[in-house]
Amino acid sequence: MHYKTSFLMRNFLLLLLFAVAFTACKKDSDPEPQQVAGNYEVTRLAFDTDGTADDFDLTLPITQGSNSISGSLVATNVSGKPNAVTMRLTLRVTGQQPDETDLGEIELRQTGNTFELYQDNVKLGTADGRNINIDVAEQGTRLIIVARKV
Repeated sequence: MHYKTSFLMRNFLLLLLFAVAFTACKKDSDPEPQQVAGNYEVTRLAFDTDGTADDFDLTLPITQGSNSISGSLVATNVSGKPNAVTMRLTLRVTGQQPDETDLGEIELRQTGNTFELYQDNVKLGTADGRNINIDVAEQGTRLIIVARKV
């Protein structure tokens, strides 16, 4: 009888140890919409319009001598809308006032570990809480913004 009790107790302890170990391991969870909000450094900015020579594709920041160009993107949660952020793009050029562009309210649609970014049912790009990638083309004009969270 003592052997049977010891066997049951050992199995119970092993099961308990397994349960504790399994629940103690942190699972990488899907990102929450709130994780998209934050400050980002723009690492690429590209603009292309069909038929013009004003196109550019820049890896930021750029420094040449005492001149530099850098960019930031701020995503802010929208109060009362858990699946939305507003975005503001700021470009800084040495010796000039910062150029701020309000990108408006962006809807976040979760797809696995990322969010697709939409505005007026037009897909703008993706975000995962660490990076934002915008790549949108409309009426012959394409805009690309790549940014990483700082």
